[in-house]
Amino acid sequence: MFTGYAISAVLVALLLSGSAWGTVTRNEKVTVGLAEVGIADRWFLPLGLIKFAGAA
Repeated sequence: MFTGYAISAVLVALLLSGSAWGTVTRNEKVTVGLAEVGIADRWFLPLGLIKFAGAA
């Protein structure tokens, strides 16, 4: 049971880190989706840092 949890936690952390990196570097694939839902450009960096904190 612990092994399954550890593997899934690492996978989620890796996925969240990738999303955070895309947000901080303003990758077009990530920022287009954020802009469509109405998130202002000035919030990309704080949002990316929060994602990095969640991945840690």
